[in-house]
Amino acid sequence: GGNSPAPPAPVFKPTINTYSPAPAPPAPPAPVAKPWSPAPAAVPPVSNAVPRPFGSSAPPKPTGQGATRGNKGDATMNTAVPATGRIPVCSGCNLPIRGPFVTALGKCWCPDHFVCANPQCGTKLLDIGFVEEGGYLYCERDYADHFAPHCEKCGQAIIGECVNALQKSYHPSCFLCVQCMKPIGGTKFHIEDGKFYCEADWNAMFQTMCSSCEFPIEPGDRWVEALGKNFHSECFNCSTCQVNLEGQQFGAKGGKPYCKKHAR
Repeated sequence: GGNSPAPPAPVFKPTINTYSPAPAPPAPPAPVAKPWSPAPAAVPPVSNAVPRPFGSSAPPKPTGQGATRGNKGDATMNTAVPATGRIPVCSGCNLPIRGPFVTALGKCWCPDHFVCANPQCGTKLLDIGFVEEGGYLYCERDYADHFAPHCEKCGQAIIGECVNALQKSYHPSCFLCVQCMKPIGGTKFHIEDGKFYCEADWNAMFQTMCSSCEFPIEPGDRWVEALGKNFHSECFNCSTCQVNLEGQQFGAKGGKPYCKKHAR
């Protein structure tokens, strides 16, 4: 007799799963700055309708986003009336300024009124710069002492850009991915065992990836495990005709799935 026919290519039936890893913890609310005010005798009584110049600062932006708190700035001394010809008005005393004046943040001040808003300080800000918080100007020392959040990692006051994550604050240079050691900034991040990972490194180390489209298989996605690989259900297709093979018999050639017709 003739040779026996070659055995048919093996046929596999995939295992279909619904991927349901532990859900990611919900994003916590943005931390609330701790209120501060000086001793009652240090500030004259004010109406409830008027903002106190030395109260709590504005809340930071949401978790995981870079938030600029305490805008640092410099001032300029002017000796001539602006080119517009309009007499400047002091933002401190609200009176017209007839001589030299200071400009900062688009506003004008009498030189003697351009001072730290902390009534216990009153340091002139022209030569040392200032930090703006809640519409008021402070010397850097007072801002650091009474308004600035402190970095969870290094413990130092944060003046300028601040990253808020999990109800804690960090300098951008301290908020790093533990894998690549690059700043995460205001981009998306993940936590494993209490450690921060950037999106790319977390996907590479912890996420199940689809072998077809190479995108992550997200929580709640239907997926197929076959040929020692993982696929989105909609990505598990015949390598020749692209017919979907979810729940169907299929053949394998070269580690790729094929429908029964093209597996021969």
